[in-house]
Amino acid sequence: MVVVDDGSSDNTAKASRKAGASVISYKPNQGVGVATLKGLNFAMKNNYNFIIFMDGDGQHDPKYLPEFIRKLKNNDLVVGWRDLSNYPWNLKLWNFSMRTLTGLICPTGIKDPECGYRAIKLEGAKKLRLEGKRYEKDAEFIYEAWRNKFKVDQVRIKVPVFHRRVGGIKAANLGRAFKNVAYLLKIRFSR
Repeated sequence: MVVVDDGSSDNTAKASRKAGASVISYKPNQGVGVATLKGLNFAMKNNYNFIIFMDGDGQHDPKYLPEFIRKLKNNDLVVGWRDLSNYPWNLKLWNFSMRTLTGLICPTGIKDPECGYRAIKLEGAKKLRLEGKRYEKDAEFIYEAWRNKFKVDQVRIKVPVFHRRVGGIKAANLGRAFKNVAYLLKIRFSR
């Protein structure tokens, strides 16, 4: 197991090492895309059979790991599909809109394109062309699944706690999502 500590200010690196994980730690924070690439490169360099990505904010319950592994046996990519029943209506609507737009641009059948809980086999990981430093990595994963004609399956997951951000939904979050769709369009028609 590898933990990427993307410039955290808590004891993530120390606690992860104590639990037996390999740790990639650096400062300052460089973004989720960079952290994803660092973890992915480490896993490929060390010939992991498969790679499972989980966010470090407590949203992704490890109890679903066996299901991801089981489904990965017959698929190239397995993506989490969050149960959004605890989300407010506006986030449900936003997720539906993102799924619809993403599906029109790169029809993969992925129902939750922004879910970071994913599993991929080593041979599939080697085909990925990821460059995004921030959340555009979600759009790149969708595009790469479509471009490589990956066989995709999903695991329905419950999000244990909906973490309401201070100040509610910020314009920056909506802007980030619009940027992801624009980025997906850009790479879809330029690569």
